[in-house]
Amino acid sequence: MNSLENAKVGDKLIMTSRWNQSVLTIEKVQKNLVIANGYKFRKSDGSLVSSDRWSITTAKIATERDLEAFRKAVLRNKMIVQCHDIIFES
Repeated sequence: MNSLENAKVGDKLIMTSRWNQSVLTIEKVQKNLVIANGYKFRKSDGSLVSSDRWSITTAKIATERDLEAFRKAVLRNKMIVQCHDIIFES
């Protein structure tokens, strides 16, 4: 289970959905919710408060290892996009 009970303002979160992953900064902590970049997450399980049940989105407190893995993934994706522009026939 992914609890946000110990979350504090200024902490980084890794938000993960079916198609995307991003880093958010906590703006506000309420009794049952954590608000980060306009998104509201439940403290009990880290799930996004939303009416959309098609895509499940969760958040967890980011460790240094998580942030480094996220940075590497972003750089890897940039390299892949740049490789699409290479014309190998010439």
